[in-house]
Amino acid sequence: MATRVELSKNRRDVGQLAQANVRLQNQAIQYKAAAVADERNRVAREIHDSLGHVLTGVSVKLQTVEYLIRKDPAKASEEIAHLHTMVQMALRETRSVVFGLREPGHEILHGRDLWIHLCEVSLIVPA
Repeated sequence: MATRVELSKNRRDVGQLAQANVRLQNQAIQYKAAAVADERNRVAREIHDSLGHVLTGVSVKLQTVEYLIRKDPAKASEEIAHLHTMVQMALRETRSVVFGLREPGHEILHGRDLWIHLCEVSLIVPA
């Protein structure tokens, strides 16, 4: 049978372990938040570097097309074809970035399935 001294020591040890557990959980939350912030920054850079660059080019070319429609319709048509190619490329790059954000093995959810998943996720409380 445990003595009072042993019980007191065990209670103190349990308290210390509980405090250590709380510290570790807080640290895990901080690391997760930092990882999320890093990932957001990475995605923002990728979008800026790819999609932002293409959209700037499209905007400039559209101004050129506005001018060429009156002066050289054939050249305007060529520019429109080039714009179409640029937009298709930007869409592929955007899909690539978004695909990289998905967790492996997770399909894209739509409609009711998406709604149910979002409700379930919102009920999860981080440990």
